[in-house]
Amino acid sequence: MAYVVTRLAAYSVRGLERIGEEELRDTLPAYTLLSISPKLVRFESAWDPRAFSALRTIDDLGIELADPTTITTDDELRTLIAELPIDTARQIIESARPLDSDEISVTVTARSSQLGNQAAIQAVVADTLRQRKVGLVVDGRRGSLDLRVFVDAETVSVSARVFDKPLFHRSYRRAVVVGAIRPTVAAAMLRLMSPKPGQSIWDPFCGSGTILCEAALLHLPIAGGDYSPDAIAAARTNLEAIDPRLSTVPNQIDARNTPQWRANVDSLLVTNLPWNQQVRITRGLNGEIGDALGRRMSVGGAGVCILTTRPDRVMRIAQQRSTAVLDVHQGNLGVLGQVPTLTVVETRDAEGSTPSSRSRRIASLLQRVETPEYAGRG
Repeated sequence: MAYVVTRLAAYSVRGLERIGEEELRDTLPAYTLLSISPKLVRFESAWDPRAFSALRTIDDLGIELADPTTITTDDELRTLIAELPIDTARQIIESARPLDSDEISVTVTARSSQLGNQAAIQAVVADTLRQRKVGLVVDGRRGSLDLRVFVDAETVSVSARVFDKPLFHRSYRRAVVVGAIRPTVAAAMLRLMSPKPGQSIWDPFCGSGTILCEAALLHLPIAGGDYSPDAIAAARTNLEAIDPRLSTVPNQIDARNTPQWRANVDSLLVTNLPWNQQVRITRGLNGEIGDALGRRMSVGGAGVCILTTRPDRVMRIAQQRSTAVLDVHQGNLGVLGQVPTLTVVETRDAEGSTPSSRSRRIASLLQRVETPEYAGRG
């Protein structure tokens, strides 16, 4: 059975919606944007599971089973669930992967919901599915068919997950240390910087090597390391899963060491600084990084993309230290209950000069999505 065009829902980390939408637009055949809202991009595309599985900045993907609907009561939610085309979803998904049982699970994401907490919404949905007798509804684990219920204030949308694992899952991720960056965030940072073919990526706070792994999958040269021996061991394990020759790349380094910054001045600097949560920040570290960053940009260093919970401290020192005019773009993310800031720093020709097309693109992609924005037929 052929499916030419399918309506889908792509879920992303808060703050990365526009980067994810750009990847969808650049990657998928017959793509049409329907709407973009916090953590959700709705679109139509030719049904192409191979292209879907190659997406790097999207957390998860589902077949949309109902248009976003205003729901304010449990009865309205039950009516919506009772009318979902479950059998059609099964038929479409089976063209991408086998459904080895009739088990159905429910995953709920709720933001400012009037329907109660996630557990309450999940109970209503699961109860309605059991009454419909469309399969064995299971709790506490992923069923062969997983329904994702996305609640944003009074708007509810429902999709059926395309794959048995979320898209943020990475097969190379065999070892993880505390504070490790989410793979889709690492991929989004690299996409934001749009490295040229053959341009090296340097990560001096590599942790378990996620940014380096994502860069290696783009066939980019990589360099970097970490101060923690445990992090180095994890990074080597993960890089070895991609290519055994890469396992020697990360080394134990002190990122405050100025020669390290000089040696990698031509590489794009893409890194996740410690957030002072799971990984504690050494006193004065953010100021030292800001100082090194300013010196780097003063000598024409390549662009920088950092994720940090203290962008004010880092950038204040960087601006003071740099003799170059800095072009700075920032956007807040929502990750694990934290609000780190994605900061891109590049040099501009002169104060007051017109921003380049590259700079305008970065600014546009980091523009926060606050309310649903509709396009096409959405």
